[in-house]
Amino acid sequence: MSETQVRMIPNPVPPMTHPLGSGWKQPDPDSFKFFQEVSGGPMFVSITETEKSNLPRYDRGFPTGVYDGKMWICEDVLVWFAPSPELPDSCRNMVAKII
Repeated sequence: MSETQVRMIPNPVPPMTHPLGSGWKQPDPDSFKFFQEVSGGPMFVSITETEKSNLPRYDRGFPTGVYDGKMWICEDVLVWFAPSPELPDSCRNMVAKII
């Protein structure tokens, strides 16, 4: 059985610039370490316990307000909104497994 090869990738979380973001508290994602399988598979993220505790949890739903860069935790996954390439002025959910 071969090991999966991963590489460190740049922070994929866009900046949270929407005015509604001023009321949403979250750590700076630039301090997170993101990884992806070399084959282009799923993303992973390494965050500290403090960073994890400073992210809201939504295990059974979504937060209100949809705008780029908004992050939360759902079970053991970091979730964030990013611009949708298919629909202008829309967002899509992006995910990275917390390791």
